[in-house]
Amino acid sequence: MKKLTVLFILSFLFLNGCGGQLYLEKTTIALMLGIGTGEEERYRVLQTSPVFKEEAEKKTRTFTVEASTLREARKKLDSKTDGNVVFGKMQVVLVTRDLLKNTDIYEQLDTLYRDPKNTVTAYMVCYNGDLSDLVNYNPPDIPRLATHIKRLVSTTRENESTVATTLEIFRRLYLDKVLTPFMAEIQFKDGDLKTMGIALLNKDGRYVLSLNKHESSLILILRDDINYPVPLTLSIESSGEQKPGNISLDVIDLNRKVKTSHQDGSFSFDIQVKMDVNITESHLPFNTYKDKEKTEKLIQQKMEEKLTGVLNKLRENELTPLGFGLQARAQHYKEFKKVEDRWQEVFKEADINIDVEVEVQNNGTLSY
Repeated sequence: MKKLTVLFILSFLFLNGCGGQLYLEKTTIALMLGIGTGEEERYRVLQTSPVFKEEAEKKTRTFTVEASTLREARKKLDSKTDGNVVFGKMQVVLVTRDLLKNTDIYEQLDTLYRDPKNTVTAYMVCYNGDLSDLVNYNPPDIPRLATHIKRLVSTTRENESTVATTLEIFRRLYLDKVLTPFMAEIQFKDGDLKTMGIALLNKDGRYVLSLNKHESSLILILRDDINYPVPLTLSIESSGEQKPGNISLDVIDLNRKVKTSHQDGSFSFDIQVKMDVNITESHLPFNTYKDKEKTEKLIQQKMEEKLTGVLNKLRENELTPLGFGLQARAQHYKEFKKVEDRWQEVFKEADINIDVEVEVQNNGTLSY
């Protein structure tokens, strides 16, 4: 009897929801929210929603309003649609790069985090462009725009060339003193929307710089936040050759260790990266199979150069998306507490060394 009662209650909640019945034809489900710069210090807000009416020719509707806050925008969106707007199934929160440069976006997202009916699994995406370009973008060979953008980010993340930062992850990055936020970046290129890499924000939640897809892969390696394989293409200079040759490889296994120390009031980090790789393409002027040790040494030197370069770019701009501060806080808590409020500045001045070890596991079927 108790079992039947429980099943009845669960069935009722599933069909009716905690607040009563929900009719799709009377509801406007926001799949994507776009936020850009409006006029007179206001925001331009774009919303895309699916259409469930059989007689409708278009299956997606796009609405734009200008408002001072997202909550005010929602009220205006309600007045333009034929159903109450709900954000529980939202897939993407798109923010223009121009807005990110001048606005602490986290503060503007307050209503999305505050309402328990809203989702926190939507992707945060930086859009390098104008929201008006998205209004009429509806190629016949792509799904709904929100789904298309989410798939773009997901696919590029699987190739280790960007990040998939949800609203929940963005909040944690913003609030933790040792981390700075980041998100995927997209823009129109050659008439199509494309994922460009990673947009990096400072501790104030404002856009600072972008990393291309290659640099994004390096950041994920330094964060130890990768899925295998990781495709890389390196341009390597060989002794006696006038032009560098390219070599492509897949990282099939990676072991990253960070040793943290504190001495004389400053932190230091020793980063050891051990990589197992398969060579997928080579245009080097020697046989990578016969000269395996030479190949490994050249890849090692180039990877150390690349990782150090992208790390220095982060430090110059006082960006800390790598999470080394988490380790410093765990291992040297007393010393860390003295500088946690200016951790980005401390990390900029820290002594950091990178050591890479590479082992080629496979050259493919070419062994001659």
